[in-house]
Amino acid sequence: MATRSRQGCSPDHVAAPAGDHGNPHRANYSRLLTTRRDRAGRPWPLSNALCRSDIGTPANLRGYDSGLPASPEQVLETFLRALGVPAGRIPSDVEAQSGLYRSLLDGRRMLIVLDNVNHARQIRPLLPASPSCQVVVTSRSRLSGLAAREGASRVSLNPLSAADATELLRQIIGTARVEEEPGAHAALAHRCVNLPLALRVAAERVAAHPQSRLADLVEELDVERNRLNVLATDDDETTVVRTVFSWSYRALQPETAQAFRLLGLHSGSDLDAQAAAALIGTTVTEAKRLLGLLSSVCLLEEGGRDRYRFHDLLRIYATELAEAEETETIRKDAILRLLSWYLHSTDAADRILMPQRRHVSLEPAHPDHPPRSFSTHGQALDWCEAELPNLIGAIRQAADLRFHEIAWKLPNALWSYFYLRKHWADQLAVLEIGVHAAELADDPNGKAENLVILGLALRDLHRTDQAISVLEESLAMVRACSASRKRSPATNKPSASPVRSTTAGEKPTHCTTPVTLTTAYGGSKRPSLITRKPSTSARTSTTGRAKHKPCTNSAHATSAWPGQRRHANSGTRPWLSSRTSAHLKQKRPAASSTGALLHDGAMDGGRRQRISAAHDQVLISKTQALGERNLM
Repeated sequence: MATRSRQGCSPDHVAAPAGDHGNPHRANYSRLLTTRRDRAGRPWPLSNALCRSDIGTPANLRGYDSGLPASPEQVLETFLRALGVPAGRIPSDVEAQSGLYRSLLDGRRMLIVLDNVNHARQIRPLLPASPSCQVVVTSRSRLSGLAAREGASRVSLNPLSAADATELLRQIIGTARVEEEPGAHAALAHRCVNLPLALRVAAERVAAHPQSRLADLVEELDVERNRLNVLATDDDETTVVRTVFSWSYRALQPETAQAFRLLGLHSGSDLDAQAAAALIGTTVTEAKRLLGLLSSVCLLEEGGRDRYRFHDLLRIYATELAEAEETETIRKDAILRLLSWYLHSTDAADRILMPQRRHVSLEPAHPDHPPRSFSTHGQALDWCEAELPNLIGAIRQAADLRFHEIAWKLPNALWSYFYLRKHWADQLAVLEIGVHAAELADDPNGKAENLVILGLALRDLHRTDQAISVLEESLAMVRACSASRKRSPATNKPSASPVRSTTAGEKPTHCTTPVTLTTAYGGSKRPSLITRKPSTSARTSTTGRAKHKPCTNSAHATSAWPGQRRHANSGTRPWLSSRTSAHLKQKRPAASSTGALLHDGAMDGGRRQRISAAHDQVLISKTQALGERNLM
């Protein structure tokens, strides 16, 4: 081990480990990739005490490298030779080598740098016993055993700050070129997630082509699938970002490696252990263990309490591995488990946030991946707030992968949250996806429900013309469905999509009847299924009209549309002003196709109730929108 004289030592060029001076194992510097500050242009500070030490060059233990890791025997032999031990006197046994090494360092002031370590057992024989020696260890792993047993102090090095990243670009590209494009250099640092290696590769590429602009490179990096290819050099494998990632990936156990690949399929910003368990297909306890292992080797970042995330480059790398090493069936099954978990968890939150509304009907949740449960309104609201980016990503992913049922039901299940929190732009975006997905799924009920919610949102935004157009489309669908019910004979087969979902173990309280429906969408006709609503919460008068009776069961006392409140034994609507109520009575058609069906003796009370509710809700919303437009 070559040493440096104290004259060559400067507080600005080497690192000073922290810790108790009575302990020989001073510090563990964790890092991601090659993010040591000396390589990033930020020198390590050095205490005055260490300036009087002999400092050895770092010993590369090749823990995360293209070759095999260095064994303790190999490193000890190199150290002993550097300390002046003749080759014939170097023992062959690792314990004897370690004993001789420690005796030679006893009483000497020495800084020993052990670089690129993959496990604590790789360096334990290399730790001196003398309190006058200092040890710095760099690793991508946390080396928790070293901290627990030897008392090492851990210092985690995060990616560079925006200011440090800009300074690094100035050093490589030149201040003038960086200042010529003030917005481009910030975008470049963002695409490289402020990782020094990625920044250096990108900066060297710009520096090698004086006529190129930073904006041109940023445009290339905008294409995610090509980003890792752009961040590569032609002549040095060790500076290819994908290759450096692979060194950490190849060190994983098979089940941890598969978890890393499957986590790359997640479309959101971060996830918790329950979502990860559904995606990986394991238990929550095992998912926590796997997430901890990936986080300990810096392949995942801890983003908060029980939350984990990739940075962009690692997510792209994990996705590449999933597409290369997992079959399409495995990938789709994993994504479907996760999307189903999100749907059932959102539905559980929706039932807490607004229990009085009619909720989407769902198949039973996967028994091995139960959804989130909530006991209070605040818990449900907080979960929706934290998961909103993931839920929006899940809706888009479901639509892209043609999981149409999830793609239209998830926006519907989010209605209560959007109603309370008013995220208008997000709501409009996901509802448009939901309407299109329901149409592709040949589900007129799903399309009509999402259209009503979309119309309500547009009305609340005072976009009355659009709201009226959307609500009129929904009303036309309701009338078409009711007319088709009248024309089509009913069968007594069980329905594939019940009106009200039941939880696991709950006995259904009604029977549903599938009716073949043909309706026009864009000039083509597609068959679908319409189900009848139970008649247990309604009674029929002598005139044939369904009247509501008081019902304490919210599942039966609710209306067929979000936000509608039906009052027992009363035709009034207290949320409407008297002027609006009068306007509603005046404008409501007396003999519409829906209204005529209400007096059809062949129709049971449940179907009359559902059609009446749909008809009323659309007309109420349309009337309110018309009134607002007239007042503007």
